[in-house]
Amino acid sequence: MNLSDLQVLLTEQMHQHLRCYDVTPEELPPTPQVRATVPMIAALMADYPRSEQLAWVLYALVVNVTDALLDCPHPDAGDVDVLTALAHGDPPTNPKHLLVRLLDAAYAALPSSVASPAIQQWLQTFFSAQLSPQQSADSYLAYVENRIIAQGVPLLFQIAALLIDPDALNDPHLPQRMRLAGTITALTNDLASYEQEVREGVAAYANARGVLATITGLPAQHPALSRLIAADIRDAQRRLDTILRQHAPLDQLIVRTTTLVTHARSHHGEEVS
Repeated sequence: MNLSDLQVLLTEQMHQHLRCYDVTPEELPPTPQVRATVPMIAALMADYPRSEQLAWVLYALVVNVTDALLDCPHPDAGDVDVLTALAHGDPPTNPKHLLVRLLDAAYAALPSSVASPAIQQWLQTFFSAQLSPQQSADSYLAYVENRIIAQGVPLLFQIAALLIDPDALNDPHLPQRMRLAGTITALTNDLASYEQEVREGVAAYANARGVLATITGLPAQHPALSRLIAADIRDAQRRLDTILRQHAPLDQLIVRTTTLVTHARSHHGEEVS
């Protein structure tokens, strides 16, 4: 099956599953990230069973919808209330909220053999990072650490490990591999998306260029800032290459993810290597 056919089938399966939880396609935010969810996961997991593809698509959808709800200067108060409750592990203030229904659909898509109570903690960590970008924007290092979590990298790789490589969750080096992969994808995206985030009014605290500009006093477009970010990407890639487990399923997925992101972004006018 070619990739286009897989995307069509996976989209149909996703919509069918979501309808069981009263989620319609029209409710999903029409952002580029949300629209790209199925194509991205199809490209990354084309050789895995459809049930595992569906579960990962749905958790990726949770990540992208959360980002869409908060990626503006003044998010809706009702959305923030629901996300705050989820971050604290409390019952959501609105059990009919889109995100609550998506979470129910995502959890139900997991095979019963891999359902884990750890997922709740992983989600809380993700939601907390999504809610606190401005608090971490006074330090470049703090920004990067929060950005890695807020973009969903640890959450999605932990879910993937449950599905395709459970032994990876017991590997003491997994957090470091996820952090390095997250650094690559987060900073690569930041280099390519600064102008978009300026238009959205969030660049000063939601983009590495904006954070560095605030800290250094340099213009965000100053070449020195791009060079610093690109150097951090290269360093993370070098360090990641030295600790990857050869032939391990999760590590192969990590490589696919960083490769796909850097390749896609390099065609948007930014040099990251």
